[in-house]
Amino acid sequence: MAWTLCTTQPNSELRVARRLDLHREKFNIDVFLPKIIHRYCHHGNLRSALRPAYPRYLWLKNCLGAFYDLRSVFGVTEFLKSGDIVDRSVMALMAACPDGVLPTPEPESPFHKDDVVLIRSLSGQPAVFDRALNAAEAIVLVEWLGRSVPTTVSFDDLIKRPDLIASSPKPRRKRHRRRKHRHSSAPAPSQPQ
Repeated sequence: MAWTLCTTQPNSELRVARRLDLHREKFNIDVFLPKIIHRYCHHGNLRSALRPAYPRYLWLKNCLGAFYDLRSVFGVTEFLKSGDIVDRSVMALMAACPDGVLPTPEPESPFHKDDVVLIRSLSGQPAVFDRALNAAEAIVLVEWLGRSVPTTVSFDDLIKRPDLIASSPKPRRKRHRRRKHRHSSAPAPSQPQ
């Protein structure tokens, strides 16, 4: 095998991989681009999309004679390494993701669903923990204009709300209101005859 590790222009590895797949017969180049499932919150809904696992990196097979063509036409910026180490790393990645998508475990969270947390950046604004989005972010429900709005917050920005100490409340002092009497002591007005 002759795999080569190369870099692409920023945010263009998917475009370069698609172009190379379209021109497979012309250049006789195979492309390997492992992806991961990226979870994100969009307008309060949890969504997921496939993103490149290694941004700007692409593995090409049998491209040793086409360096100049690939650089000028397809957006490949640099060829970094080829050889036995690259071949073994590609084989290990291909074994880990037979369908091209690396498995991503469910993110662990120090909080449980419906825990009340405080958001540090919002001056201790209370929120309700909903779920972990990834290893660094979570979705919390914040009260805003009378309804719960989901928003994305960093785990570093969340702290668990300290439990309130259950103490017996002080008895309230009763307020005595003055009563207005129906019958006042003032004389009733006389009626004309």
